[in-house]
Amino acid sequence: MTGPDGKQYAVGGEVKIDISPEAGPEATLRKAEVIQAAAADEPSSQDGSVSAQASQMAQQAQRELAEQPADETAPRLGAYGPPPPDDAGRILSLLA
Repeated sequence: MTGPDGKQYAVGGEVKIDISPEAGPEATLRKAEVIQAAAADEPSSQDGSVSAQASQMAQQAQRELAEQPADETAPRLGAYGPPPPDDAGRILSLLA
């Protein structure tokens, strides 16, 4: 289609979307969220179908995360927090 500025614009088409799970549940969940956000931008019937598949993928990833033993997730959750209290003095002495 030619726009009012005389340039050619695409007004239709198709984009292939990879909706396969990733290597781990966290990556799969992130991917599903991106797919759902992209499909919600200007939804078509196909976008609705892709979004539903991504929703199922996200739910499966959440189930897998919930099934992981607590000791697998604990180190990751605390990895970005402040150092343990016994290390605080040592770190401050290093900065002095």
